[in-house]
Amino acid sequence: MTHDATSLTLHIGTGSIRPVTLDVWEYDVGGMRVIRHWLNYRTTEYHGRSSPLDHVRSQRWTAAMTDELLALTAVLTGCVALEDQQKDLLQRICTHRTVSTSRLTTAGVLPPPITATAAPRMIRDPLTQPLLQHIEQQAPAD
Repeated sequence: MTHDATSLTLHIGTGSIRPVTLDVWEYDVGGMRVIRHWLNYRTTEYHGRSSPLDHVRSQRWTAAMTDELLALTAVLTGCVALEDQQKDLLQRICTHRTVSTSRLTTAGVLPPPITATAAPRMIRDPLTQPLLQHIEQQAPAD
């Protein structure tokens, strides 16, 4: 995958999409380049802890992958367009007073109810039970 900043073209194999601005191509979250990560996740072997479904890879580029990539670039284009507003909002938030724990306690916000801190329950649906059992059987032992 390469990006041509002059023509604003993203090349993937023999295909391409445009326009993809340099800001969208280089968009990162916590240092992770979003478009590159998106493609790598779909085309290379995943090496993290995962479910068996994470190892399923398409053997060729599909129309669905094109649709996903176009949707991703559209979302990232929107994120880039909002960066100045987000920066301004963050600055305004950081320069204002914070709410103290004691005020939140007095207002009844703290402590949170036990139902808000309890671990979620696993729902056992009879329709999905066979699939869950299959996935659990395929999972590598720790």
